[in-house]
Amino acid sequence: MFNVIITESEIWRYKFKMCLLAIYVGLYSHGVKADSTSLVFKTPPGFENINVGKASGFLVTYNGNALPGYATYNLSTKILSIDSRRYKENAFNSKDVKNVNEILKRINFEKCERGCEIQVDNNDVSIDKLNQTISIFDKNSKYITPQTDFSLVHNQTIDIKGNNDGYRSANISGNGYIGLPSQMYGYFNWYYNNRTYQNTQSSNSAISTYYLQKNFDKYYVRAGKQNSLDYYAGAINSVISPSYNSFLTVGSQDNFSRETKQNGADVLTFFAMSEGSVDIERDGRVLLNRSSSVGKNEIDYRMLPSGYYPVEIIYFDKNGREIGRESQMINNVNYGNQGDNWHITAGKQLYDDSNILEVGVGHDMQGYYGNLLALAADNGKWTTDININKPLLFDEQVFQPTIGFRAGEKGIGGYASLAVGNSELGSITASYYQQDDVSDAYYTANSSSISYSRNFGANLVSYSYGRFYSSDYQQLQISRLFTGETFYANTSLGVKRQTNFGDGVYLNLTLSYKDSQTRLNIYNSSGDIAYSASYQKEWIDQFGSTTANIDYGHNKDNDSITLSAGRSGSLGELNTSVGFDRNNTQSSIYYRGGLSVSKYGVYPGRYNNSGSVLLVDTPANDGGSYYGFNVFGNPVKSGLIYSVPINSYKPIGYASVSNNNAEDIDMQIEVPVNVLKSHPGQVYYSKALVNINQIYSGFMRNKLGEPISGTLSNGEPVYRNGLFSFNSEKLIKDISLIHGDVNYKCDLTLKKDNGYVCIPL
Repeated sequence: MFNVIITESEIWRYKFKMCLLAIYVGLYSHGVKADSTSLVFKTPPGFENINVGKASGFLVTYNGNALPGYATYNLSTKILSIDSRRYKENAFNSKDVKNVNEILKRINFEKCERGCEIQVDNNDVSIDKLNQTISIFDKNSKYITPQTDFSLVHNQTIDIKGNNDGYRSANISGNGYIGLPSQMYGYFNWYYNNRTYQNTQSSNSAISTYYLQKNFDKYYVRAGKQNSLDYYAGAINSVISPSYNSFLTVGSQDNFSRETKQNGADVLTFFAMSEGSVDIERDGRVLLNRSSSVGKNEIDYRMLPSGYYPVEIIYFDKNGREIGRESQMINNVNYGNQGDNWHITAGKQLYDDSNILEVGVGHDMQGYYGNLLALAADNGKWTTDININKPLLFDEQVFQPTIGFRAGEKGIGGYASLAVGNSELGSITASYYQQDDVSDAYYTANSSSISYSRNFGANLVSYSYGRFYSSDYQQLQISRLFTGETFYANTSLGVKRQTNFGDGVYLNLTLSYKDSQTRLNIYNSSGDIAYSASYQKEWIDQFGSTTANIDYGHNKDNDSITLSAGRSGSLGELNTSVGFDRNNTQSSIYYRGGLSVSKYGVYPGRYNNSGSVLLVDTPANDGGSYYGFNVFGNPVKSGLIYSVPINSYKPIGYASVSNNNAEDIDMQIEVPVNVLKSHPGQVYYSKALVNINQIYSGFMRNKLGEPISGTLSNGEPVYRNGLFSFNSEKLIKDISLIHGDVNYKCDLTLKKDNGYVCIPL
């Protein structure tokens, strides 16, 4: 007979752990996975007007300076306010305290759902409810001159293709921002294109744009060389965008503080008869090279230069043989509100070396936003462009009209566009440009387009028409989405008619599961049938995503198979492929990423359009395992430093942090930044603050699935049924379990059926 004495504390400890286990098993059995990530200043979307800023408050910055305490929201008075006593205790300017309180009182907090940017008197106010921050800038002192230093932010794209029959293609490009003292920076854009097929070779390279810019309080000065092909999407608000061999510009800082770098949802649509690639060219220069699939293909306008210009689409098969070409018009102009701004440019035009004077003005006139651009050359040629844009709302119907007027030494012209959207009536967009005989100072072509889409029950019916020069196209498509418990399928059946390309019928079918996707494309044009099928598998982790693809294509009497793999993560995007057809073997590699060079060192990162970088230094985990999270949507990894793109000309108090919680890690994350005003070419540094409170619980089992009991290396017990539970302030890769005379090594990174596998040492 044995007498077992159990103390009361041990009984309570056992009951506590059994309660934890019961809760966990309950959640597990009902298929509920709780997200335990706790982020500083975060609130789930949809709860902002209930919790955010009303209990914990907002962090406030005034003219770039962080204020002590919080701004809180009063539910009864519906007013935001700050505690004046806290500011007096910190010797804060009483006048500024009064100004901040007056501004906060005039904010319609409920109307600003997740965040907004508004103007209160002479102040620009930016509210971010997700990060619980309010930034206030007095327009009289908003053009803050931040301290700048020597640094470099560079982006690069590498696209190389080839086969065993002598085909070689290389499209390599990059751009860089050179940070300099005294609020100065330099910019350059370069490219190298080379293509060899059989006995023909074409190659071109250049530093197409370079300039030096000095920022002052309210204006800037820029000088150098500018090719309009290097403007990023959304940067141009006129159909006129000349290129300069040399130039000098003086303009207002509002050109940058409100600049829009992303355009809308417009896409370039084209149809391919076989698997291969396309070159998007303008003036003999390759702007973009992309893989193409059978049938309908689309390229987002955000990948193309800003402006109104024609492009040539050149089709290649997988072995580099040119199989067709066509021309299309790109209308990648941002007519929207960019604030009051102006600029004056004098220089020599790139193509004819004529002397040019350019004047541009943008102005907000009580909701009507207008742009004026005038161009005059020393050879007597001149042209102007005036456009007006204003969004309108009538009975839940959204109208976005734009009207433009052109004039020049040869005549007058104009253009108009309209976008109308309604859930019941559908959406329509239309544009008409008549301006080909206006001026020789800057030539612009005519074009017209119209598109309409509407839901008829579960079917989405869309029609589009476009005309450019003597070429036109029409497309009619019916799409439907089928959903199941574990998948969804999207089908599109369409017909198209295109000048010089004939009529065609296409079918696209996409079947998507949680982490995989299957596609089938069929295209019939002028009696020729081509089809392709592909399968993609995706693995998502805390540091990005990995994909693997297998593609099959058939065109006429040729069949092809391609295997590819890709990775998108902290270092950018990388894709590789190898393919086979009846006669040849093809291969390709594509990389797109960035890096920064500064006093902190050289660090890689993702592609960066703004030229400003935040170095995020994430503390290492002592437990031998890794963790990760996203900063401004870019993944970072523990124990490493990465270059994270941030917007230029913006104040940043705390970085926006999110976590996909792929490993169900309980973390509290804070990334303080305190950037007074970000500047192109500058590299900023932040040490992430990460607190981990991870609960490890479940059952210890051997390879046969049998429970193992004993004592863990941290002193925690493992009961007879294998049950264990303990807290840790770090992530643990594996832990030792002592069972009698046998030592086990238990892997805590792999959990299956609420258990961990232990292997004897």
